[in-house]
Amino acid sequence: MNESVKKLVDLAGIWGAITGTAALLIQLFQFLADRPKLVFKASMGISSDVNLGKKLFVQLSIVNQGRRQVKIERAGIILPKAKLFGFTSERSDYVMFDAHNKGKLVDLLPDGGLITFTEKDFPKNIAQQMHKQFKSGKAFIQLTSGKELIAKFFLINPNDVK
Repeated sequence: MNESVKKLVDLAGIWGAITGTAALLIQLFQFLADRPKLVFKASMGISSDVNLGKKLFVQLSIVNQGRRQVKIERAGIILPKAKLFGFTSERSDYVMFDAHNKGKLVDLLPDGGLITFTEKDFPKNIAQQMHKQFKSGKAFIQLTSGKELIAKFFLINPNDVK
């Protein structure tokens, strides 16, 4: 009888290990599926208005294709680094949205939530400075988690806007 009890205990232990491992794998896959999946795009274009004429605009759009909600803290354009006496300055940004100045974070809802930030009159002097050094620009979106997303976009020559 002692031998049969030992086999029964061994089988129960093996069964517990198998079901516990299966439950752990299911939870791991669910956790990985729950995270936010963000798609970030940036673009620059020329808008035309009969009264105001042509203007440069920059548009940043972010879509959350995941299940977890995220909050946006800052959004903008990364400016080219200035050089002074051979030294490169720290990164500077043209900020289009800052939650600290607005006093409110932007929630990006899960499952296809879309947020768009548009600068309808992007300064020509900044665009000229960027176009001199690069042919593509970089935009950023910073989340409250500290994660920063970067998107490249094609720069339009500001001299084409008249």
